[in-house]
Amino acid sequence: MAQADARAQMTGRVVDSYSNIQTIKLFADTEREQRYARDAMEGFMVTVHRQMRLVTIMSVGLTLLNTALLVGTAAMAISAWYMEAISLGVLAIAIALVMRIRFMSDWILWEVAGLFENIGTVQDGMNTIAQEPTVRDAPGAQPLQVPKGEIRFDAMRFGYEQAKGESKTVFDGLNLTIAPGEKIGLIGRSGAGKSTLANLLLRFLRRTRWADF
Repeated sequence: MAQADARAQMTGRVVDSYSNIQTIKLFADTEREQRYARDAMEGFMVTVHRQMRLVTIMSVGLTLLNTALLVGTAAMAISAWYMEAISLGVLAIAIALVMRIRFMSDWILWEVAGLFENIGTVQDGMNTIAQEPTVRDAPGAQPLQVPKGEIRFDAMRFGYEQAKGESKTVFDGLNLTIAPGEKIGLIGRSGAGKSTLANLLLRFLRRTRWADF
């Protein structure tokens, strides 16, 4: 899960940068944007390095076991052949079977690893998709009627939930009024809350508090 979360964060930051590349090129701080993406990539690589260490330990352990099996089987077979307990053909077959087991164990190792990786991907997708809607109509809500089309945010507060129960506040006491027929443009650096404001207006996100909307 840690690697999936780190990958999602890295992908999200890169996609966000490319989606707003024109704004970033015109107004953003290049070093800050590079650092913003690099931090996510480094966080993802920490999980990759941890995974590769485990894979290396597992591969080395399997190689040692296969080597011990081959050496032990060959030694016992040669000893039995020397004592004329088995024929030379049995000796050759025994070593060939051990070599076959060695190749099959490598194949099974990576197939099982791939299987559990795919299972983890499916579980992560299920946890993402199988969520109850957080934005619900109030009990007994009537169909929306817009007599004049005015949009007004009064003392709106909103923040994204983060790990350990913390939250990142995006808007705190925001007041904004858009008159009927008025057109506005939202300008700001990446991460300032432009998309968040539009998503709140479309009810894609649940607001923390506002007096009028």
